[in-house]
Amino acid sequence: MFRNLVKLIIALLIANALYQFVPPYVRYVQFGDAVHEALVFSKDMPDAVMAERIATIADEHGVPLDRDAIEIRHEVGKVRVDASYVQVIRPFAAKSCQPNIPMTASPSA
Repeated sequence: MFRNLVKLIIALLIANALYQFVPPYVRYVQFGDAVHEALVFSKDMPDAVMAERIATIADEHGVPLDRDAIEIRHEVGKVRVDASYVQVIRPFAAKSCQPNIPMTASPSA
């Protein structure tokens, strides 16, 4: 009886952790894909417009990205965007997840 109770508690803790962690992770992946797609089709877009588009994508995906945290660099034939944000994950309320999102894409012709 005691063993079954311990197993049930462990299973509930794991389920709760997944319930708290998976949605921010899915948003992170979807946001990264959307930013990459926007970069691919941003051949002649000025940096300010591109940064605003990335901030709009962040809002659409529920990502708490500050506009000032977006850094855009142009390399040979590529555009590189660095952005980071802090996402608090509830089971670890004292800690925060700070994903860094480096994106590199070659603008389409």
